[in-house]
Amino acid sequence: MTTINSISINNNKDFDDKDDEHEDIWLPSRIADAIFNDLMENGNEHDKENNDNRYISQIVEKFDYIRLKYTGTLYEIYYNNLSEETRFQIEGYLKGCTTPYEKYKKLNGIMPDVIARIAKQAEHKILANKMTEDPLFIKVNTNSMRELVSNKWKFIE
Repeated sequence: MTTINSISINNNKDFDDKDDEHEDIWLPSRIADAIFNDLMENGNEHDKENNDNRYISQIVEKFDYIRLKYTGTLYEIYYNNLSEETRFQIEGYLKGCTTPYEKYKKLNGIMPDVIARIAKQAEHKILANKMTEDPLFIKVNTNSMRELVSNKWKFIE
């Protein structure tokens, strides 16, 4: 314990000690942030010439199919575009899920939010491609992306 001006201060050293058994697993919102940041950062790897993000391009290409709720349309996320830390956090978040179905359903709480944020980033490109449509209608569709892509995404190795 230290003192500053005769006032004792506890520096909480016991708080900094970590058990190996008790890992620091992030909340779903922080995992969503990490996934979004990784995809925005690493999505340019496929087209370095044009500096075009793979995930923004994908949402622009599939926008009509997604908003029409076409059953064959899945938003693809490349698992190798996620950082090691993000993958570790996803695995920790999915701890206790035994089947692929349980894992998918649990991640379905996070992934539509990530895809909706990507759609918001791509909104200007979507609007540029849809010059004949009402911009307000397109904005409504991008704002409802969370519901539109629920259960319509997949990880690709």
